[in-house]
Amino acid sequence: MVGMAYAAVPLYSWFCRTTGFGGIPQVASVAPAQMSDRKMTVRFDANVGPGCRGGLSGKRTSIEVRLGEWSRSSIR
Repeated sequence: MVGMAYAAVPLYSWFCRTTGFGGIPQVASVAPAQMSDRKMTVRFDANVGPGCRGGLSGKRTSIEVRLGEWSRSSIR
């Protein structure tokens, strides 16, 4: 039992580093050769609780971006 408890920490750490599970990010060392043509829609939600006064509103409710693309101009 003591041996299993002792081995659990490094095994769990290895599992998390390998899979990205548990908040340990996987970082690529090289950027992809080309950007994907697939697009995804990001929707923004500005709901507030029933007891809150006022409201939230935004200029845009959603944006469509290509996977791997990021620019400040896409969210304006």
